[in-house]
Amino acid sequence: MTDFDIIILGAGAAGLMAGIEAGRRGRRVLVVDHAKNPGEKIRISGGGRCNFTNINATHVLGRERFLSSNPRFALSALSRFTPDMFIERVKKRGIAFHEKTLGQLFCDGPATQIVSMLIDELRQAGAAIWTGRSVGSVEKDRRGF
Repeated sequence: MTDFDIIILGAGAAGLMAGIEAGRRGRRVLVVDHAKNPGEKIRISGGGRCNFTNINATHVLGRERFLSSNPRFALSALSRFTPDMFIERVKKRGIAFHEKTLGQLFCDGPATQIVSMLIDELRQAGAAIWTGRSVGSVEKDRRGF
């Protein structure tokens, strides 16, 4: 069995992005999901066109929009990875998109383009992905989890 530095439970948008970034930082990463295909919620979001970001979700513009017991967390995260950074990835991939209400960006074509982009980036980062696998429990022992 392969050893991993990081195992991410869930191959949705957050899990795939976490896997990409951890893999790019040299970690041995595994992303596990119960669904047969990764990114299923991405695929069906926005009526199949995927609302992939919002140009107003920035640490400057979003300051008044985050409701949380720790709103600084969202602001900190958004200052490190901006909507423009994700838009650049989408453009580089050649995915056409348009703006709808209040800065929401949607694919012109199917949302599967975003899923494919994320999976390709995950694999390029050296991460593994296992789908169709349920995780019954996670336990810590003397060697790790």
